[in-house]
Parts: sequence; structure tokens; C-alpha cells
Amino acid sequence: MSFSLLPTTRMCIALTRCLFCLLIVIHAKAQEAKQWLGHTGEQIEEQEEINLYNKLSGNVRLGQQAPEIRSSYKGIDATTSLPKRTLNINPLGLLQFGPILQGEFRVTESGYVVSHVRIPYLGLLYHLIVADGEEVTVSPVALGLGAGYKNFFLTQNGAWYLGGMVDYSFGSSKGNNGNNRGNWESEFSNIAIMPNAGYRWRWPEKGKSISVGMYAGIYTALRDEWWYTGSPEGTYDERSTSALVMVELSFGWEK
Repeated sequence: MSFSLLPTTRMCIALTRCLFCLLIVIHAKAQEAKQWLGHTGEQIEEQEEINLYNKLSGNVRLGQQAPEIRSSYKGIDATTSLPKRTLNINPLGLLQFGPILQGEFRVTESGYVVSHVRIPYLGLLYHLIVADGEEVTVSPVALGLGAGYKNFFLTQNGAWYLGGMVDYSFGSSKGNNGNNRGNWESEFSNIAIMPNAGYRWRWPEKGKSISVGMYAGIYTALRDEWWYTGSPEGTYDERSTSALVMVELSFGWEK
């Protein structure tokens, strides 16, 4: 299914607006969940400390005999254990649409602005889709750039995360389709909009983490033109829109 440039641009703008609205809702719900979890966590921590102190002090109530112990646990915020920034690399992209190098920068107590670089040339599935059964060489300078937002929900061993990203990619390719007209060349650019969710195991004392998750959304071609090198004045437009799914397995370094 092909689209003209104007409808495609309008679609991208509309989808981008929808994504940002979704991220705003995610952030609001995350703050509500954090407040609820924080209130519940304080109750659990307080009861655990009461139980522990009672065992050590012969069943004396914590609030009566050891206010210094009780007060020492007031004001603790679990989100202080989140790092200011994280660098992640997703090597599983080598089997998909290219490895991803991603930076996360904390902007709220549990929210991060995310930026990334993707190298499509190193993705096996990317080459298979572009080739589509033909002899094709993709330019090694093909590149994907993107930004997004993530919100984390802390657990005992790590954190659940939910967010989304926009990815813009561009590049060129050349090949031969085996007919009498010979070689061809192409230039393309795409935009993808994908929600992202998963779980991150963290080792804060070592500054390391492992994330497992998934991206699922759509991508649309802003440009997808090709032509025979013997007659470059005649171009063919094959822009289309399709679903896109990527599995995430990232290794991170926290700072």
C-alpha cells in the first residue's frame, strides 16, 4: 500500500501527537502509582523494623523505646536509587534491524528522556527485508536516530519500565533484479513510532543492568525511490506503511 508524501507527513504528525499524549498519560499514571507504592512501602518498612526491633529488644515497641531507629527511616525515597544516567547497548539488534546504542537521562524522580543511535547496516533481518529476494547491497552509512521517554517502577531486584520512542532512519542501496535493464540504485528514509515496555534487573553497587523488553509500533516510508542506473530520470516510488516489532536485550552501565 503506497502513500503520497502529504498524507504520509500528516500521518506522522498525527501519530507523533498521539505518542506524546500517551507519554503524558503514562507519566501521570506513574506518579500516581509511585505515590501509592511509596505509601504502602513505608507501612511495610515500618512494620518490618518494628518486628526486627522487637526481636532484638525483648518485644519493646519501636515507637516507645527507640525513636531514633524509627525516625531514621522517615523520608527515605526509593527512587533515590535510580541513576542519573544510563548507557545501554542492545546487541540483539544484530539479528534484527541493527544494534542500538541508547542513553537515558533522568528528568524526574522516575522518568528519563532517551536518545539512541541505530546502525541498520549491521542488522541481519534488515538486510533480508531490503533485499526481498534480490541481490542488494545496503550502504554502510545507513543510520537510525531517535528519542523517547521511559518511566520506571521500582521492584526489589530492578524495575519495570514503560515508554515510547520515535526513530528516524535513512540510507541508500543498490542491486540488480536480474532483468535486461541491469543495475539499480535507491534512496530511502523512514520514521517509526513504537511504545516500549520491559523489565530491568539492576546491580546498583556494580553500576550494571540487564533489560529485556519489546518495541511494537508502525513505521512509514517518507521516501522510497529507486531507478535504473542507465536511466536515472525514470524513478519508481514504493513508499508504504507497515507494523514493526523488535525484541530488546540490553546491557547497561549506570552512573
